Amino acid sequence: MGAAGTYFSPGAIFVTAACLCVPALVALSFIRPEEIDYARARNAAKVEGGIRIDGVFTLAKNRSLLLFAGCSWPTHRSFRSWVRIWRGRRAHPRF
Repeated sequence: MGAAGTYFSPGAIFVTAACLCVPALVALSFIRPEEIDYARARNAAKVEGGIRIDGVFTLAKNRSLLLFAGCSWPTHRSFRSWVRIWRGRRAHPRF
């Protein structure tokens, strides 16, 4: 997509993205509904009365995910401050 934007025009990126949707839709059309395990796709446990969906507490037990979230949150917050500075606004709206 970058090459299309560089060599043709900036609008060619969107045409390339639209063209890349076609093979994705073709690949999705080959998936049969009976091949999809809906309980597994939703991280649900099969119990006697049906299925039980595990919630946010299961995510909270994942230490790798919590570490990633803890590292990415300050980065996101600092980027927002820099964008305000680049645009000529104050870094902190309270001051």
